[in-house]
Amino acid sequence: MDHLRGRILGHPRKDLANYIEGRGTYIYAESSPMDITRFPFSGVTPAALRVETKSVVHTFTALQNHLITTVTPSTATFGNIVRPLIDEINNVKYRTNILVLLSRASPDPRIRQAARDASVELANAEARLWLRADLAALVSAAYEWEMNHSNLDAQDRAVLDHVRGVFSRSGATLRDEADRARVEKAQAEISAINAAAIKDLTEASEGLWYTRRELAGCPGAWIATLKKEAVSGQEDELSDDDKILVPQRDDCFVHVLRSAINEETRRTFFLAYHRRCPENIDRLGQVVRLRDEVARLLGFENHAALKIQETMTKSIDKLQKTLDSLQSDLMALAESDIAKLVELKRADQKLSRDDVTLHPWDRLYYTDLQMKQHYSVDQAKVSEYFEVNHVVLEMLKLFEELFGIVFVPMPELDTWHHTVSPYSVCDGEQEGGGFLGFLYIDIFERPGKFSSQYHSRMQPGYFDTDGTRHFPVSALVCSYPDLLPHRDVRIIFHELGHAIHHLVERTKYAMGQSKDFGETPSKMLEHFVWLPEVMVRLSRHRQDDSKLPQDLANALAKSKTLNLAVRLLGLMQPAMFDLAIYTPKSANEASSIDTTAIWNQSRNKCLPYKDVEGEELFGQASFSPAFRGYDAGYFTYVMSEVYAADLFETAFARNPLSPAIGRRWRYQVLERGSSQPELEMLGRFLGRPLDIHAVLAQIAGGQTP
Repeated sequence: MDHLRGRILGHPRKDLANYIEGRGTYIYAESSPMDITRFPFSGVTPAALRVETKSVVHTFTALQNHLITTVTPSTATFGNIVRPLIDEINNVKYRTNILVLLSRASPDPRIRQAARDASVELANAEARLWLRADLAALVSAAYEWEMNHSNLDAQDRAVLDHVRGVFSRSGATLRDEADRARVEKAQAEISAINAAAIKDLTEASEGLWYTRRELAGCPGAWIATLKKEAVSGQEDELSDDDKILVPQRDDCFVHVLRSAINEETRRTFFLAYHRRCPENIDRLGQVVRLRDEVARLLGFENHAALKIQETMTKSIDKLQKTLDSLQSDLMALAESDIAKLVELKRADQKLSRDDVTLHPWDRLYYTDLQMKQHYSVDQAKVSEYFEVNHVVLEMLKLFEELFGIVFVPMPELDTWHHTVSPYSVCDGEQEGGGFLGFLYIDIFERPGKFSSQYHSRMQPGYFDTDGTRHFPVSALVCSYPDLLPHRDVRIIFHELGHAIHHLVERTKYAMGQSKDFGETPSKMLEHFVWLPEVMVRLSRHRQDDSKLPQDLANALAKSKTLNLAVRLLGLMQPAMFDLAIYTPKSANEASSIDTTAIWNQSRNKCLPYKDVEGEELFGQASFSPAFRGYDAGYFTYVMSEVYAADLFETAFARNPLSPAIGRRWRYQVLERGSSQPELEMLGRFLGRPLDIHAVLAQIAGGQTP
């Protein structure tokens, strides 16, 4: 690694200075180019965030005004209007994308709040840009000229289409100035509401108290991490009646629902988990009404019809038909799975056949029992082999081999928390050894941190007009304890997949990706964690460093499609809800939207087990994608799952760890980002169009007899 570290530290000064300085980015105390070993996240202050935000907005607005005064419709071209505009948008992203990370992961609540405030201000500034009729007219004139006179390359043409489309979908082409003003105001209101909702979701501290007896069956190592209240006064030796506080976090939900023997414990925690953040019910209703109003002002039938333009799918009618067909097919496949779980519950509780009802808080518990009985797999024992640091390090090595990249630890870099691990990322020697970017891994849970797992594009990669390369920076942000169930190993693989996609992407512009395309490579990579050889490789027992036994790895691999139809229906439910709230038949219907009723209706339609009678749930209040950019877009998780199944089975399944196939995937798909039509690009990789039915065949072929 030393020769690689030397190359990174000795990177050509011009490029490295541009990367490190970030053109004035707020994380630096001084404005001069800085050495890579002095990356001062610790210098961030709320005041600095405010100053930098105002500077960015000022510069951004000044550039727009300059273009208006120097370019006319008769002289507008790609080079003098679109390119400088997109360059400045890229620069703004480069300086400010990190706000998302700081708002969710900074240990300082003042910085989290300042980052949220700054994000709202920047969102409003961006909304004002896309509402400028004068700029939209110049872009439209440039488009007409370029279509008739120039030979733009594919990426230039794609970004021209993109910019023109965003102006149109944002309201800049509205003739009525009052309508444009209303759109701007509504977008500002939406940004403020979303920030408040994410704040509450990030910093919520609710939990339920249970006795040790009530948590019987749950992993002792997990219970040991929780807050205790000893009735006996003996903290070191808890009795069965002493109290334990279980936070309403995702990991706790899985532990309780999967392991707690007491059904009442599972039931109460399930209900509490789906009643978090009640204040977000009204916020979501407000956001739905505002988004619907904006969509109708822009000439769209509803918000979903507007947002679908930003995906590979393009058609709401086609999407809904596809989802309805998948839902029907999955429901048929799930019937036999549910019947087996019902029989397990009947035998477990010694009930008569007529007395058995499988509730939503039963599914994970009896699936776990099914794993033990049919596959001899104890998930609690399995998790002892997946220590989070070792899992991540082995994943990085696997990605190195597949994609020809190298991760170099850089402990000298400053971070936002002492548990964060920074890496420089380079091409391997056979790929030319060039510098690719930086990766930060923030894996452990802590107070105040957003308790979810995600990839953050801290800074985009792109080229300036003069050819200067700005290198991407990614962060893997999770909230995990030391040991992971296999489910969470899969999630880390998914989120690291997003980071790899970002780091190896090599496009002129930081355009972003269609969400259904962006999720597909990461969903495809999830298939790797079901390979026995990969499971063994990622494993290391916490006590004796032993590997996951081969027979246990083989058994886990055989369970890959166990209840998969049920799990996909669980993914389908929020997708159906998300589309339903954004496809009202009228503005009046949107203004009186009852998101709680629609949430529960979608559960009754999509979930193949009996839901909660007489117990109203409002899980939409804690459905964070609704507030963080996946509005009318959650279906992308369903569709990417379907696409990924076809991609893996067709291209990877026969020889999944082949470096040749990994390189082909990298260079033909990942590296190209969205610089080409995405569905066509995936089709070229396969040699045929994607098959959405492949996943159904896999489920049918892998169901437990």
